Amino acid sequence: MKTKTRSSKIICVLFLCVLLLCSCSETASARQASGSAPVSDAPVSVSAEVEMLPVIGEGAPGMTVLTPNARHAPVSEAANNIASSLGDLTGAEIFVLSESSLNKDDSQIIMNVGRTVSELSEKLYSRLAPDEIGYIIENGEIAIASVCEQFTPEACGLFLADFKAFAARGAFSVPANAFRSAKCSAPLPENLPVIPGADETNYADCSDGFYAVSYQYFDPEQFTEYLGEFEKAGFEKLCENAVGDTRSAVFTDGTTEVHAYYLYDSEVIRVVFGPLGYGVPREEESVEGSASLTLLPLKQFGLSMIFTLPDGRFVVVDGGQQSESRNLVKYLAENAPEEEMPVVAAWFFTHAHPDHTYAFFGVRDPSLYQQITVENFVFNFPCLDVYERYEPDCIAQTKNVRDTISFCFPDAKIIKPHTGDQMKLGGLTVDFLMTQEDLAPYSLSDFNSSSLVMRFALAGTTVMVTGDMSEANFALVNANYSPEDLKCDILQVPHHGWNRNKRFFESVDAEIVFIPNNGASEAPTLFKGYDIENVTKKALALYACAEKTVTIPLPYTADVLPDGYTLD
Repeated sequence: MKTKTRSSKIICVLFLCVLLLCSCSETASARQASGSAPVSDAPVSVSAEVEMLPVIGEGAPGMTVLTPNARHAPVSEAANNIASSLGDLTGAEIFVLSESSLNKDDSQIIMNVGRTVSELSEKLYSRLAPDEIGYIIENGEIAIASVCEQFTPEACGLFLADFKAFAARGAFSVPANAFRSAKCSAPLPENLPVIPGADETNYADCSDGFYAVSYQYFDPEQFTEYLGEFEKAGFEKLCENAVGDTRSAVFTDGTTEVHAYYLYDSEVIRVVFGPLGYGVPREEESVEGSASLTLLPLKQFGLSMIFTLPDGRFVVVDGGQQSESRNLVKYLAENAPEEEMPVVAAWFFTHAHPDHTYAFFGVRDPSLYQQITVENFVFNFPCLDVYERYEPDCIAQTKNVRDTISFCFPDAKIIKPHTGDQMKLGGLTVDFLMTQEDLAPYSLSDFNSSSLVMRFALAGTTVMVTGDMSEANFALVNANYSPEDLKCDILQVPHHGWNRNKRFFESVDAEIVFIPNNGASEAPTLFKGYDIENVTKKALALYACAEKTVTIPLPYTADVLPDGYTLD
C-alpha cells in the first residue's frame, strides 16, 4: 500500500513538471517575440556522479533559498519566485532567508540567490563575464547570480529550466559539480540603431534604469554615419557636443533618451540609454552680474565648493563631512540676494564617499533644509553591483543621498550626466569629460574611479573639478583629450592631494590650484610632495581648505586674489 501511494506521488510530481516546462517554454517564446534574446533552455550534461535533490513531501523543510538583505529588492523578488517554483515542483516547503537570519542546516540544500557572502557565490562571480548569468553547484550548495543585478531573475530562470529538465528524466537530480553560464538578455530598445557587422559588447547596467553597450574599433567617420541612423529610426536629436575629438549626441524617441558618444583614442562608440527626465539642463540665455568661486573650510578632508552665479543662485559641489553641513547652509544664507531664500540651482556629487556626501545628509535637520531651495541634483552613481564588489559600505551613502532628496527636496530634479554632455545653467557651462560609465563593465582600480571629471566655465574662468579622480580616470582622460582640451585656470587637486599624474597636471596648466585638505601646516608639503609643483611653478595662488573660507571673484585677477600659500 505504501509503495502504491509513493508511485502516485511521483506521477503527480511528474505531471507538475510537464506543466511547468510548458510554462517556461511560453515565457521564453514571449521574451523572444519582444525582441530580447532568450536564455537557452538546454540543460548541462549530467555526470555519472549526481547529488540528489530529494523529493520532499507533506511540507517537510528541505531547501533554503538564501537572498541578500532587504536593500536588494529585485534580487529578493527573484528569490521568492524561485522558492515558489521549486515548491510547486517538489511539494516541499521552501524557506527564503536573508544573510543575517541564516542558520545553515547541513541537511538542507542552500541556494544563494544574488550577491551573497558565500565562497561559492564568489567563485561563481569570478567565472562570469560582465554580460553573463549563471549558476554553480558544489557540495549541496547552489549559487545563482549575474554580474548585473537586474539579470539575477534570468539566472534563476536558467537554473529552473535545467532543474525541470533533470526532473523530466524521472529524478530530481543535478550534477554534483556543475557550472552553467549564458548571455543575459539585454533590454536594448527595439528601434535602437545597430552598426552593421558589429556585435554589442561590454553590456552593462549603469543604474537608475540606464544601460550601456559599446562598439569597439570604429573611426570618427563611422560614428558620424551611426548618428545619421538615429533619425532614420525615428529619433529626434536633442543636442550635439564636442570637446576636442570626443564627440557626443543625445536623441529621444519620446520614451527613451539615448546618449551616443565617441572616444577618439579608445576607438569606442558607447551608447547609454535610459528613461526620459534625467537629461542635463541647457539654458541658453546670457546672464549679467558678478560671480565667484568659494572654497569652504574642512575639518579634515573632503570637498566643499560653491559657485555663485550672476543671477544670485548657487551651485554646490559635494559639501564635505556631516560636520560641515551647518557652515555650508550658513554661507548660502549670508550670501543670498537680500531678503531672499538661497536657491541652489544645482548640487553636484562627484561620487558617493562619505567625505563628499555626508554634509548633504546633515541638511536633513529641519533647521537647515527649510532654509534653502534646491532645483537640481547632479550625479552619476554606479549600479549596486559595483558597490558590492569595490566598496559595499557606500551602498548606504547612495541610499541616503536619494532618501534625503526625496524627504527634503521632493520637487527637485535628479540629473544623470553622461560623458560628452554639456550643461548650461545661469551663465555656468559644465562639460562632463568622464563618468563612471566609461569604465563599464567595471574594472575599477578603486571606488574613487567612479568620480565625475568635469570642466566648469563661469565668467570667463575655467575650473577643473576632479573629485577623487584615480589612475583609471587619469588614463582615460589623458588618452581621450588633448592638453588644449584640458587647459583650465583653476584646478581642484584630485583626492585631497594624494592622487597624482604629471601629464594631467601639466595639461591642465592651472594658475590657481587648491587642495581639498584641511592641514594648513601640511599644505605646502602636500603641494610639493605629489608632483604638483609641475603645475604650480606658474601658479598665482595655492590654497588648502583650512580654517578660513576662500572666495575668488570671477573673472579673477592677480591683485584681488585672497592670500594663499607659496612654494619655497
